[in-house]
Amino acid sequence: MIRNLKLSNLKTFGVLSITGLLLFSSCGKDDTANELKETEKQASIQSKDGVLIFNNSDELNKTLSLLNTKNDKEIKKWEDNLKFKSQLTIYHEINQNEILNENTILSSYKNDITKQELDELGVIYTPSKMYMEYLNKGVIKEIIEDDENKRFELSLENKIMSKVVNEDGKVIINDTLLEYTGNKCH
Repeated sequence: MIRNLKLSNLKTFGVLSITGLLLFSSCGKDDTANELKETEKQASIQSKDGVLIFNNSDELNKTLSLLNTKNDKEIKKWEDNLKFKSQLTIYHEINQNEILNENTILSSYKNDITKQELDELGVIYTPSKMYMEYLNKGVIKEIIEDDENKRFELSLENKIMSKVVNEDGKVIINDTLLEYTGNKCH
């Protein structure tokens, strides 16, 4: 029983437990970082002109399953290795850019200013150039909420495929070029 352990034994047990956890977690990080690279090699995933190419739907499904377990940083690294940028990554970049844009606008006002106060001052929020570019290309769409606030989301309704299609919604599977737009696949 743990109650009967002496203080020195508890310290030893604690140090061994922490060491074991550190070893276990660091091994997992190495495995995680290499899984996408290994899948890429096994599946023969390629990119041509910014479009991912999968030999078959099994490779696509395996890749999608693996991408679901990865964080944004790991996915970005995988995309960079393939010289590819997914619609999901574009969405995250727009989101980060809009946060910076909003913070820049708000930085000239007091920290606790409300939307109503900004409206009363006549402050008009202007989306960034990046936002407007992808809005005009149809990659994102604006949603107007009941309270008149705007938000944006990907135009592509198949959020799973947003991880493997480029900004034009294109991916190649079985030598067939597929284009995803809205809720359709052509």
